[in-house]
Amino acid sequence: MAYTDDDLRVVIRGNLPGGEIWANTWAVKDLGDFPSQDLADAFHAFYGALAGIWANTTTATDITITRLSTNEELGASWTTVTGDDTSPSAMPNECAVRLSLSAPDNVRGGPFLTGFSVATCADDGNFAASNQSEVGGAFDTLCTDLTLIDHALCINKTQDEELVFVTQGRIGQVFDVIRRRRNKLSENYFVVPVEAP
Repeated sequence: MAYTDDDLRVVIRGNLPGGEIWANTWAVKDLGDFPSQDLADAFHAFYGALAGIWANTTTATDITITRLSTNEELGASWTTVTGDDTSPSAMPNECAVRLSLSAPDNVRGGPFLTGFSVATCADDGNFAASNQSEVGGAFDTLCTDLTLIDHALCINKTQDEELVFVTQGRIGQVFDVIRRRRNKLSENYFVVPVEAP
């Protein structure tokens, strides 16, 4: 298969302490004819919700929306999102929680979410269950917002140049090192079902 004009890549970038840059890459299918600004606004609301548990040294500074079939960049504005938590220190920059996305036929993907404050840790050092729930609620709202503008969250099967619809999102509790997933540790997930179009 090959990408169509409806297949979009969304990249949100931001900053962490010490000048390190983070980036989350998402895949979205445009099922209607809404402007790209509406898509940017849906993601801005998601990261705005995360800001409540981000350290105040974490920011989300910009968005890039690209049509995968042509590499055309679609214009959209973005105002910087800044974390609200004033905890005295943040965790190491490489620590993140996985938002694991699932699609039929065992297709998986999803971004690592970083920038959380130390206050988000439970006594055992894991992501607190209340914060898993908060991220899960923000993700559920993102999916709803995308549906309202006739877009659907997908996973990009790059080898096949195909987007597949997400059917579930899981928010982990173990802070992983972004550059390498620690699969050997069991953890409890907050699960958010996603209704595919």
